[in-house]
Amino acid sequence: MPQWREIGNLNGRVVAYPYCMSTGALSVVRVRRLLADGTARRVRENAGLSRADVARELEVNESTVGRWEDRKRVPRARVAVRYAELLDQLLDLESHV
Repeated sequence: MPQWREIGNLNGRVVAYPYCMSTGALSVVRVRRLLADGTARRVRENAGLSRADVARELEVNESTVGRWEDRKRVPRARVAVRYAELLDQLLDLESHV
């Protein structure tokens, strides 16, 4: 039976993953959590980026980013991994300001 590691709380529910999960899978879980709690939007706005800027970087439609931030949809695995990388860069920049 796998051991589980807690990575946060989502709407009162504990979010955890098995130790054996890949980095990509962790990125998917993480970016979906950041979108759900509004952190992704806050980070984007603090960086002075528009939804269109993020969409261009991820090669998706601006409306897609909007649906993610409005919690109507969640990004699929491949794009979620790239989005997590972008958010990590923005969070890193934010922490150095």
